[in-house]
Amino acid sequence: MLSAVQEIMGLSAAKLCVVVLVFTTVSYAVSCLLSYFRPHLCQLPGPVLARFTRLWKVYISLKGDSHIEYQKLHRKYGPIIRTGPNAVSVGDAAMIPEIYLQGSTYQKARLLPPL
Repeated sequence: MLSAVQEIMGLSAAKLCVVVLVFTTVSYAVSCLLSYFRPHLCQLPGPVLARFTRLWKVYISLKGDSHIEYQKLHRKYGPIIRTGPNAVSVGDAAMIPEIYLQGSTYQKARLLPPL
């Protein structure tokens, strides 16, 4: 397969690796930028890195103090914070019924069908 691609494109293995690396990097960068400007979520406060990628969540989870970090962020930014490209954290228990009761106007993730 690799030899067929090399024949068609006239690239050596090293050049082909560079092309794949550049394509992957550019694709990831575009994905991060689109995540940053996601409608409705771009207005929410939160850590800057969390707006672009999930790596921030991975980092605080590996440290083992994510619960403390979330408390600090809620004290700093308020009851609703952006914790990922497509994720929020609600730190006010009074908002739970408003968000999760049937008929709520908040958009939630779709449920997966049972296995």
